[in-house]
Amino acid sequence: MVVKKQPFSIQEFKKNILALTELAQNNQVLFIHQAYLDKASSEFEKRLLDSQKKHLVRADFYKNREEISYHIQTIPSISYIDLQDYFSRRKEEYFTDLCHLNPKANQTVSQLIQERLHKK
Repeated sequence: MVVKKQPFSIQEFKKNILALTELAQNNQVLFIHQAYLDKASSEFEKRLLDSQKKHLVRADFYKNREEISYHIQTIPSISYIDLQDYFSRRKEEYFTDLCHLNPKANQTVSQLIQERLHKK
């Protein structure tokens, strides 16, 4: 079976997010925007970035990141955590490849979620 990739549509994305908030029956929805390795903090991450960056540049989720972030933040019922913003300021190694986090980073994400949920 061949799956044809559909082009990214911000309109479809926003429609789906609004449908999700409706399904949540107007409860707060937590949207966590995934982080992607965009600058290396170690030799390991530098090798990863050098070997895989060409794939990341072509990926729709990466190309449309700013637009997605903007639209998500315009929906009042969504609480937004941008992991890219958080991890781009880091000094430690947090990635195992371009988009998967190591255990320490996952612990950090857990803490960010906990802090956000306790703000309610």
